[in-house]
Amino acid sequence: MRGGTLAAVPDVLHPSTGALLVAVAFVGLGRLRSARFRAAPGGAPPAPRLEAAVFVALAAAGLASLVAHRGLAGAALEPASRAALAGAVAGWALATWRRAPRAGGVGELAGAGACLALALALGAAGALHAVEHVLTAAAGVLLLGFAGERADPRPARRASFPRSAFAAKRVLKADVFGRIEEGELATPAGTVRAVRRDFRAGPLWLRPLAAVLARREARALARLEGADGVPRLLDAGDGALLRSYVEGRPLPDAGTRDPAYFDAARGLLRRLHAVGLTHNDTHKPQNWLVTPEGRPALVDFQLAIRHAARTRWFRACAHEDVRHLLKHKRRFCPAALTARERALLERRLWVARAWMALGKPVYVLVTRRVLGWRDAEGRGVPR
Repeated sequence: MRGGTLAAVPDVLHPSTGALLVAVAFVGLGRLRSARFRAAPGGAPPAPRLEAAVFVALAAAGLASLVAHRGLAGAALEPASRAALAGAVAGWALATWRRAPRAGGVGELAGAGACLALALALGAAGALHAVEHVLTAAAGVLLLGFAGERADPRPARRASFPRSAFAAKRVLKADVFGRIEEGELATPAGTVRAVRRDFRAGPLWLRPLAAVLARREARALARLEGADGVPRLLDAGDGALLRSYVEGRPLPDAGTRDPAYFDAARGLLRRLHAVGLTHNDTHKPQNWLVTPEGRPALVDFQLAIRHAARTRWFRACAHEDVRHLLKHKRRFCPAALTARERALLERRLWVARAWMALGKPVYVLVTRRVLGWRDAEGRGVPR
């Protein structure tokens, strides 16, 4: 790209930016072709045609920039590339509004649109060339999220209880992402046992990330409204998340060796996957509880993903959910493993291999060396 001022607009997208837009577009179109989960009653209808138009426009913008950088009709393709990108962003705004008009999606769109606009502006300044790539990559990730998540029937509940309504009794866990407390919540129907995740109790510079994780958990629990074996969302907002208390002991402490427990846990995962939700943190045995009746319960949905369709990505995440559960079964009652389950345990998908090779070393470096935080810190377990 040619240098210039921040006010200037780049003649054409950088090749790597164009390639990113093409990749996002084709992944998005592939998701639209996949079988979609049934829309929840009362939810905003999806807009597959409009979404398809968004990704076609992105592909056109990316391809036009790539062709222009090869020296073929660059001047003619420059306005076409800009127009296609602007049309994709406008269509994305309209589709987001149609899918979840009350869920705050427009706010997320504004952030992603700002990333794209700022990336284009910064691209004109040669000294800030690398920043363009970072911001455009962030916008691409948000676009993939737009393609991969469906609208819920309603947003997570917003701060209907004052903070004084919750009386903390004991701290279950405290780390860099806040504090998790068990206590009692005063409601119009009476006092109920509840758990509060207070993400404002952590360091100031980590609160935005903690807030994102809390919001993900609130949206996942909102989708699972009425399901057995998971907490019930009570309130969200005002710097905290409130959910029902689930009676039970962590799997490592209970040490159950009943095969029926793991069969029921497999059924619980099937119910999650049936509504397009993957937990993505089932490898932690502390997230699995054993209720007084010997039934399974699953907590900690901060990393859960709400999928729009039965894509390869969904199937890979669901597979890993089950595989990690079977690892716990192999630990506590290995004799009950079937031949099929042993084969599934040995089948590590590319997601797991990529995480172990690329993601986990970075995760360990950041969490343990930079933040000084470990998953089992304090032995506290959110219920």
